Amino acid sequence: MGKIHYSAEPENHTKSCKTRGDDLRVHFKNTYETARAIKGMSLKRAIRFLENVKAKKEIVPFRRFVHCVGRHAQAKAWNTTQGRWPKKSAEHLIHLLRNAEANAELKNLDVDHLVVDHVVVQRAAKIRRRTYRAHGRINPYMSSPCHVELILTEKKEVVSKPADGAVEKVKKESKKKQRPSVGLFREAGTMDGIRRVTSRFMPNENDNLVNKTEGTENPKKLPLRTQTIMGNTNVVTVLGKQPKRDDYKPYVEIMKENVKEEGTKTPTTPFATFKTDKANLITAEEFLDIGKCLSYLERLRALPKNFLEGSIVTPRTRLILVDWMMLIQERFGLEHETFHIGVTILDRCLYSMKHLKKNQLQLLAASCMFLASKYEEVSIPHAGDFAYLADNIFTTKDIIRMESEIFAAVNFNVNFVVSITFLRRYRYFLDNGKEAHGLSKMIVDLAYLDGTLCTKLPSVIAMCADYLAYRMLNLVFPATAFELHGFTQEQILAESAAFVDPLISFLNNKKESALRRKYSSFNLKLTTSQKEKLLALKSH
Repeated sequence: MGKIHYSAEPENHTKSCKTRGDDLRVHFKNTYETARAIKGMSLKRAIRFLENVKAKKEIVPFRRFVHCVGRHAQAKAWNTTQGRWPKKSAEHLIHLLRNAEANAELKNLDVDHLVVDHVVVQRAAKIRRRTYRAHGRINPYMSSPCHVELILTEKKEVVSKPADGAVEKVKKESKKKQRPSVGLFREAGTMDGIRRVTSRFMPNENDNLVNKTEGTENPKKLPLRTQTIMGNTNVVTVLGKQPKRDDYKPYVEIMKENVKEEGTKTPTTPFATFKTDKANLITAEEFLDIGKCLSYLERLRALPKNFLEGSIVTPRTRLILVDWMMLIQERFGLEHETFHIGVTILDRCLYSMKHLKKNQLQLLAASCMFLASKYEEVSIPHAGDFAYLADNIFTTKDIIRMESEIFAAVNFNVNFVVSITFLRRYRYFLDNGKEAHGLSKMIVDLAYLDGTLCTKLPSVIAMCADYLAYRMLNLVFPATAFELHGFTQEQILAESAAFVDPLISFLNNKKESALRRKYSSFNLKLTTSQKEKLLALKSH
């Protein structure tokens, strides 16, 4: 077979990918019009458009081969009247786009920014078939196959600069939007404003969580649907359980401790070097307030060490599920927070939903990632994409149905504190480079994969990850860094010892996994000196 030549070449080969299909058994005219419709679309939009064509939700406009093509109302979206729903052509083009997506991932291109830049559909040699008629007659039946070639280019979104002297048109706002906002958070522009707002939701020691009615001895309970609690795990009480006043005490004490008088000096080490500039818009006092709030929230929703006890899920099964969730993160280009929140929701569901069956675990993992992406991401993947990655063993309706069960399990609160948040807080003081920070993120992801390390507090996982990364890279870990979240050096040494065996096992194991593919750009070979330094931690 000779070398395949494309009718055009991309301008930048490093930012583009190609795919081609020869002698496709699909009609040339239908494929020509369908391919012409997806030209200029993004990859995700093109696949979604073709799926809609198969379901007859969108139509392919016919502009060239219009003989005997009917008129339909859906064609108005394309400023034309004639169109069809060529199902077979859509299926072949979807297959080619999936192939182009795989080629793009192989070249480490950003799949979310791929655009169909070049489309060519050419006639192939007609294939002579036969059709059988009455009385033994045979007539020729000619098929019309075609060749299709696609070139996709990675294009970043660029905001065009307005012309010199051009006056931007001011959009008129309605009178309703021009009214001043009346809400609780209008005054929360400063830390004092935030304290005033949160104090309204925090009861005093002499207050009860009931609405006392004057002149009556029995207190009147609040309505069930109005028991919305800010800053607590119970966003909406669905089980009819009254919240306890003791749950608020730690946070009330934290807020009281954070109130500083004017003229108070900034705390000493490690915050003596804390500077407020363009890159960091908060003060050291606010940094401490946020840290204490995160510390309270992570301890409030911590899981027990034996959270898998009594469940059908074993640590090995959980490892396979989380590894597949990491594959989803890499496939869709999701943030680290999305993956960590998805795994945290999964563990919370495995702890509380004991009625799950084995054939529902992959559906649960996909629904957790879908829910986390809704909470964290700006561009959310379609629910059908999660079903596609699972080889369509469940449908979009199954994901939506599982979401309602997940909401009941987490009590409608997906605001979990994760380790990547603490890792970025520590990085400001550690001032570690790209290699050390990347190695820390790999150790954090490894902790979320491991069934024993995932129950540790996110702040502990982040601090141990930074300490182990510095130790492996032969860097000096600052002694003042242990005080960032109230730790001591002895506590971090003791906690880091639990990470040694899983870390050495992962670095020595050459088996392909989602974690190894995710950090393939790093040097994942464990040297003898690094192994000795890690094993020395177990003696403490």
